[in-house]
Amino acid sequence: MAGVAPVTGEALRSLRQRLEWQYPFEAATVEKAKASVTELRRRVAEDADDEALPLFQFRVPSSGFRVGERPGETKGQLSAAEVGTAHHLFLQWVDLTRTGNVEELRTEAARLCEAGVLSSEEAGSLELRSLAAFWTSELGRRICAQAGSVRRELPFTARLTPADWEAAGLPMNRGLAGDDFLVVQGVIDLAVLAPQALWLVDFKTDEVTERDLPGKVSAYGPQLKLYALALERIYGRNVSERWLHFLKLGRTVAV
Repeated sequence: MAGVAPVTGEALRSLRQRLEWQYPFEAATVEKAKASVTELRRRVAEDADDEALPLFQFRVPSSGFRVGERPGETKGQLSAAEVGTAHHLFLQWVDLTRTGNVEELRTEAARLCEAGVLSSEEAGSLELRSLAAFWTSELGRRICAQAGSVRRELPFTARLTPADWEAAGLPMNRGLAGDDFLVVQGVIDLAVLAPQALWLVDFKTDEVTERDLPGKVSAYGPQLKLYALALERIYGRNVSERWLHFLKLGRTVAV
């Protein structure tokens, strides 16, 4: 065609280079900049954490505890996730000076109903014997002895690097640069922020057997390690102890 210059080899090479060019930081474009701890843990295990709570939760106060019902005995038609939520709420608000036996915990459940923290159905779903077993265990007594340093349902936001992910045992995109980071949000069930110690406890309400326990610990372990990393960044010292406690099984496992 008249007026059209012939395509040279150099022009073809230049065009091919442009078409084959790849963005050197492609890994950063497929990794979200912000995630929850539960979302990261799901990369390790396919099972969803039904008891994971949102960072902020608005609750409409209930009408209170119904006359004649005894908390811990009446089982409502709550789902497993709702029962897990009820246990987390109870653990968040129970008076640590009133955890010595089942009857004290029953009284606390009634108090929380009257305060609108728990509904009567939620109070009725509580496994008070399992809760009492934890609070009267060695770990439970240690926590109660540090009641002034206990923080429950503690929200956090942490900036984690690829090296942090690897240390926690989480899969990561290998193409990320060392100075890339992910902002992670989560809520710690219970932390003891004592002057000489940082402890972490994460409560699980899953139906777990002894046979299932190793797999559950493996799935939840990275979550607890991320919690520890977050606290260490915030307070500038190491988390000395961390545990998973499986309420229904009555087992506490150091992680």
